[in-house]
Amino acid sequence: MHIAIILAISVILSACGKETVSINKSKVEVKKSVPKVVSLSVGNSFPVLSGQPQDLVWTSDNPLVAVDANGVLSAVSDAISNNGKAIISASKQDGTLFSQTYVTIVNWVANRSGLILVDTPKADNILLVDNNSVYFSKDFQLMVSNDGMQTKITMGTLPDIPQKLLKTPYGFFLRTTTGIYRSSDLINWSHEFSVRAVSLWHTFSYYYDVDTKICYLYTGEYNVNPDDKHAVYRGKYFPDKNVEWAKVLEFDSLTDWTTNPGSLNIARHVHVVDVDPYTGHVWVATGDYDLHARIMYSDDHGDTFRTVGIGEQKWRTLSIWFTETHIYWNMDSSVSQSIWRIPRSVYAASGKWPVMTPELSSGTTIPGQKYLVTASSVTGHFPVSVVHSYTETVSRTLGSSDRVLSLNDPSYLYLELVAKLDNGSQWYHCWATTSTGDKILIMGASPEGAIRDWNGRVFGIKERLGMLPDVQELLSIQSNKPDTYIYYTQLEPRGQSASGDIYFIGRGTTDRIYKMKLKWNDQ
Repeated sequence: MHIAIILAISVILSACGKETVSINKSKVEVKKSVPKVVSLSVGNSFPVLSGQPQDLVWTSDNPLVAVDANGVLSAVSDAISNNGKAIISASKQDGTLFSQTYVTIVNWVANRSGLILVDTPKADNILLVDNNSVYFSKDFQLMVSNDGMQTKITMGTLPDIPQKLLKTPYGFFLRTTTGIYRSSDLINWSHEFSVRAVSLWHTFSYYYDVDTKICYLYTGEYNVNPDDKHAVYRGKYFPDKNVEWAKVLEFDSLTDWTTNPGSLNIARHVHVVDVDPYTGHVWVATGDYDLHARIMYSDDHGDTFRTVGIGEQKWRTLSIWFTETHIYWNMDSSVSQSIWRIPRSVYAASGKWPVMTPELSSGTTIPGQKYLVTASSVTGHFPVSVVHSYTETVSRTLGSSDRVLSLNDPSYLYLELVAKLDNGSQWYHCWATTSTGDKILIMGASPEGAIRDWNGRVFGIKERLGMLPDVQELLSIQSNKPDTYIYYTQLEPRGQSASGDIYFIGRGTTDRIYKMKLKWNDQ
């Protein structure tokens, strides 16, 4: 049994009478009925039906998911893959099947908060959400709407295939598949800079220095050709109208890796090039293999970069976000996905973010610690070959030809686990504000890895002073081919308008654009 066989998105809100929102290609239907897809938190009960016949006979095909005589579900214990799935059937007294509910046991909070579907507007891409203005593309035309995409103004033909639009004090900047374009009126565009590859959503950002009046633009490259190098670029726009573009980082290719397997300057992709709005620091993340998964930062606008962590999937991310007290990131991985954070107090105390995974070339290894080998002088000096990791059992001498990355030494680590969300890779984010003024980080996730099921999900994350954040599932979504495991099925959050509408890009879904409202209830 696979949970992905129901042709709908189920949005389950305890505050909304358990509404099920079914999204079809031609229409949007909201109806009071049985939720067809349920993420069931261990330890929390969930009533399947609301306002339906009470004389039903309930059965579960999984002993780990209990259902009582009133149709209330509860998960006995956590489980993954098929062991954590159940079909809950409700039958009438004559044996006729009344409904079926597909349940996935999860180790996070679900069914408390959620997203309410408003509309599925027609567009190819959402490029920017700014106040109540939504900038989007359709058939290579740039359009803007100020009324929730009910009406639109066509600005003109785009200069290239668009990926993301930034609004800055120096005008609008458009990242396309081949370069950067600039416009003051969204009609006339000037080509500013060429790149060698496309970008991801969080690899195009800017910072405006209010003191110097300099606007810094940053972007990175994402390609799958193993021969290609990947770089990070910076544009500096000065008040005297001078412009300087430069390459500030470049990583060697996977092909280069074959001749230098222990190199710490290899990257298959650039995943993140984003700016901390509180400090102006630039953060860069790369992937994909353990030795290429890293998080770096620059506190001098990209002149120099330092590594914060490298060598494990916990450093492989597609989203880094910032609050007044912490830096957060998610995991773009197919195994054991979590959210992590580091406190700003670390930087305040030392004037830097110390590396948590240093390369060691002197002294000895420590039994019980985990290491990744970056150089080995002779076969057998380490229990694994170069680029592999292991947990130490004896002390081994380190030197210039026998080097390791220290992966989990508590004397170096200062990161904190925020939440384990084991199912699939975690993707992009945007900020949203509730009706009561609370800030919620909206994060999408795909089923890549399929630890629990084939559904994409959207999570909400609320920071709480002195506590771990409140992390909740807001929505579970199936692909447009629910009987097929599609790795990247998801809703990518693009932004929230001033009227409270949150816009998503659907990937592998029945519709391309989704417009939703957030309903948040604290745990």
